Amino acid sequence: MSQHIEKTVNETNQRLAKTGVLLALALCFQIGLMPFAQPAVGPLVNMTLLIAAIVVGPGRAVMIGCLTPFMAFMLGIMPLAVLVPVVMLGNTVLIIVFHYAFIKMSKRYQLIPVMTGALAKFFVMATTIRLMAYLFMPGLPAKLIQAFSLPQLYTAMLGGIMALLILRYLPEPLQSH
Repeated sequence: MSQHIEKTVNETNQRLAKTGVLLALALCFQIGLMPFAQPAVGPLVNMTLLIAAIVVGPGRAVMIGCLTPFMAFMLGIMPLAVLVPVVMLGNTVLIIVFHYAFIKMSKRYQLIPVMTGALAKFFVMATTIRLMAYLFMPGLPAKLIQAFSLPQLYTAMLGGIMALLILRYLPEPLQSH
């Protein structure tokens, strides 16, 4: 019994440490590459979220995916607070769709979870931002609406491809959650 508890505590501590490292990595990308904005930061953060989904599980990955837009707003990277939930929702959808498709697909078809997750994130974010603009914020700049649409598909796809490349070389024990 004591060994079982010790093993469970050790596994929990390892998962917590991995989650902390992945969150720190995502925040380093956001802060360190701030001048490069969406074209560089977006794929790297999405990559980190998808790696987190496999390494620490979808729940902890969603936590990272919700903290990163909040921190982006707090650091002045994201201009409006109302955009934070849009990104949180998009990240959550990306992680959940990717994770469940990833565990169902054979290794041969791992690009399918990336594509479905990226398409789901794009659809949710593009729809949500347009709905918000129409219902609550008619003066929302078109450039901002555009930034929350098609570029989200590209950054999620690129981040997903990078995540698959990295996951391919991670040792198997790191990939289990």
